[in-house]
Amino acid sequence: MKNIIKVMTVLSLLFFSSEKLLCQKIVSLIPFVNHKTKKYGYADSTGKIVIDTVFQNAFPFHKGYAFVVQNHKMGIINSLGQSVTGFIYIPDSPTFVSDSIVVLRGKDYYGFVKINGQTLTDFKYSGVGIFMEGLCPIHMRTSLHGFINSNGEEIIPPMYESIGEFAEGVCAVKLKGKYFFINKENRQVIPGVYDKVFEYDSFCNGVCRVHNAGRTYFIDKLGNEIIVDEDTYSENIRQRQKESVRQYYAEDNDAPTPHYDSINSFGGESPYQGFVYKNYYNKDGQLVFSNSYGRMSGFKEGLAIMSQDSTLSGVNSQGNNVEMYRGVYNKVGAIDKTGKVVIDFKYGEIDKFNNGIALVKKSIGNRTYIVLGYIDRKGREYWIN
Repeated sequence: MKNIIKVMTVLSLLFFSSEKLLCQKIVSLIPFVNHKTKKYGYADSTGKIVIDTVFQNAFPFHKGYAFVVQNHKMGIINSLGQSVTGFIYIPDSPTFVSDSIVVLRGKDYYGFVKINGQTLTDFKYSGVGIFMEGLCPIHMRTSLHGFINSNGEEIIPPMYESIGEFAEGVCAVKLKGKYFFINKENRQVIPGVYDKVFEYDSFCNGVCRVHNAGRTYFIDKLGNEIIVDEDTYSENIRQRQKESVRQYYAEDNDAPTPHYDSINSFGGESPYQGFVYKNYYNKDGQLVFSNSYGRMSGFKEGLAIMSQDSTLSGVNSQGNNVEMYRGVYNKVGAIDKTGKVVIDFKYGEIDKFNNGIALVKKSIGNRTYIVLGYIDRKGREYWIN
């Protein structure tokens, strides 16, 4: 069974995805970089420097606190620019595993820290996952696995050779070469042990696929073998995965409904990869605009990121499509929900907007990017060249 626990070098790649958790309110301080000195600080929404540009790196504020790097160590500061932890962490990208809990790296291993700097656990984990149903997987250097809760308590001690993910209150674990199911109190709740549990499926609508004694079959939560229509089961799994993706990439509630003509797999180096929406409709089912052949992100905070060589067409009063904008090759900008270009097509990459700001980069050569800094939804740039 594939282990869902990811080492932190991999989890840190999720930073731009987990950055969606950084705050639910528009930030008042925005990371600002002086490219002449290569130092970071913070500005207000007018561009006025509020916290001096003295840091080697700076991340957006969340709940009044922010991660910064100084002298090649990471620490947490408050909105006055005062350190609340000292600079004691290895400067990896902070990985949010919940709205207010971050995994940071100490000298050798990882630990859990609250956004306000409160340490929840010792720095002893070689890897972690993310919180699912209130519990987060932990991985020890001894190759044993368990779970902690949001208070940093090892609610399920690291004692298993492998673990799946909690779904519908149960989780498959491996011990002494066999798999069985436990609940959040670490008690076996489904009779029987198995040679393999398909953790990609886990329990879905009360059904799970297992393998034992050379046979693959389905069980219910009583451990009974049951007959399940394969197509229905597969479709339920796909719907659950789509719902998980939808929640993880939470878009504005008022975004136009996307009708998919095609869609890439999620992931990739660019934040807009994985979204190929062609036609966008409003809530009344009326076509708003079409993206003829370029890539676009979903809408976030009223804006969608458009990528290279996109041709955008809208609908005129006669109901006919008319070309509105032809994108610039290998450049990225943003449009609003009417299809109007609000961020010029001049960047190599733009992350999705969160709390009114987005990280932007310029492209150098073939898919090599240099961070420029942040822009707001009006295109104001928060850096000095």
